Amino acid sequence: MPFPKKQKNKIIAIIPARAGSKRVLKKNFRDFCGKPMIAWTIEKLKQCTSIDEVIISTDSSEIKSITETYGATVPFLRPKELSDDFTTTSAVIKHSLEWYLENHEMPSLVLTIYPTAVLVPLEKIIEAIEIIHSAKSKKLITVLRYRHPIQRAIFMGQNNLSKIFFPENIKTRTQDLETSYHDAGQFYLSSPQVILNDENILTNASMLVLSDAEAVDIDTEEDFMRASEIFQKLIFKNESQ
Repeated sequence: MPFPKKQKNKIIAIIPARAGSKRVLKKNFRDFCGKPMIAWTIEKLKQCTSIDEVIISTDSSEIKSITETYGATVPFLRPKELSDDFTTTSAVIKHSLEWYLENHEMPSLVLTIYPTAVLVPLEKIIEAIEIIHSAKSKKLITVLRYRHPIQRAIFMGQNNLSKIFFPENIKTRTQDLETSYHDAGQFYLSSPQVILNDENILTNASMLVLSDAEAVDIDTEEDFMRASEIFQKLIFKNESQ
């Protein structure tokens, strides 16, 4: 496929927003502090002057209608084969990017951000763009720090008895072990080539560390309520300043 010429400094954001969430029903467009959850994320992106367009990949006409109301572009409804429980985010984003390249110029960067990234401050997205430019990196991921060193992790072995993943570290002081992080599951920033070449986004990427108050992976009703509580406190704090 011949790709168009890259347009310098053009950044597009793609939000994967499937309707069929199983663990938290309709979480992507469920009411969250007065608006559909995805609306908060769209509005945040629309405030970022570095982002040229916000594109939604969805299989739902309801989500299409909601997100267009908030200024996002929904150029197609995602095909069924990319809308099941086993479809990866990377496959969805690649599909959206390939559509974009057939109709527009090549962007310089693609921001993949989840509808549930409501707690991530706009400043963190701006910081991510600055980091990837200054580091001349091809990709950036958001991460959270593990609260306890993973080198001291324990698992349940035979007969439900405890086993140590890394016995060689059992006597090492926790403060002497290397800090470790995990994917925050909020957003990723990369060159289009990373997506088109199916590169693993988590390897050899720049990292932006988020705090626990800036990232809640919403997989359960408890997660949803926790995110809502944090968000309401942020709104109250901003209104009182």
